[in-house]
Amino acid sequence: MLSSQIKFAIQGQEHIVNVADVDPNTTLNEYLRHHMSLMGTKRMCYEGGCGACVVAVTKTGEQKPMAINSCLVSILTCHGWKIDTIEGIGNPVTKYHPIQQTLANFNGTQCGFCSPGMVMNMYALFEKEKPTMAEVENSFGGNICRCTGYRPILSAFKSLCKDASTDLLGKYPDIEDMLCTKSKKSGVPKRELKVCISKHPVKVNFKDSQWTKVYTLKDLLGNLAKIGDDPYMLVAGNSAKGVYKLPTPKHYIDIIEVKELISHEVNGDMLRLGGNMSLTNTMDLFNEMAKTNDKFAYLKTMADHIDLIANVPVRNVSW
Repeated sequence: MLSSQIKFAIQGQEHIVNVADVDPNTTLNEYLRHHMSLMGTKRMCYEGGCGACVVAVTKTGEQKPMAINSCLVSILTCHGWKIDTIEGIGNPVTKYHPIQQTLANFNGTQCGFCSPGMVMNMYALFEKEKPTMAEVENSFGGNICRCTGYRPILSAFKSLCKDASTDLLGKYPDIEDMLCTKSKKSGVPKRELKVCISKHPVKVNFKDSQWTKVYTLKDLLGNLAKIGDDPYMLVAGNSAKGVYKLPTPKHYIDIIEVKELISHEVNGDMLRLGGNMSLTNTMDLFNEMAKTNDKFAYLKTMADHIDLIANVPVRNVSW
């Protein structure tokens, strides 16, 4: 079954993209700001380096969100995703999210331009699991504050960690208490995301190009066979867009969720990785295997090296 619709969940509600309003170069950031009037998500460097554009997304079939740079990801790649922006997690009408409120309580905002990206990066981190202070410090390399307000920002976020230091603990309630029992204390509702996307290929035709999203290696190879000698681009994290200004191909093939390319297998002392595993997932796998299998203890060193590459939102989608 082939679909020509691009749809995703935004703030828990299904949204269908009017493909007449976009093209393969339309980013998620541009779409949020200019087509959905969600101006809370900022943009500045367009290279995945400043963090002003960070939003939280959950890929098709996954449960936990990740932080991404919305200025790099094409709106067409977002098919099937669940997307949360700064307006969706809390605002003056529905009440602020505890992360937002804590940042304000610690005076962690000055001009405020970087704040949405900071908050959404922390939101994605907390939705996975309650982090340590060290993990928080290591997770904001891609978020720049030009007002040099890093100390109160980090103090705010560290106060919510499971190992928060004694000078931070007690100032504000633990985030788990603030969010308990359907968030009665915080006033933040638990939202059910109302979109369910089956993993069938999606193809959208534009005037001079065609965008296809595939989910299996079979579909990928089938599309490549049909394309023949036409120029094409395999689209995954799309992070190169921020550095290299590439020519426009006739065919875009989105492979970010091709199962065979984002999986791995272990055979004795051999580990085989899918060619499109994200750097974040690779790091997590390396760390886990180093802990549980002496044969792969060396992978801890490799994970530590990957941690020096780019930043968290870029590593979440890049390979």
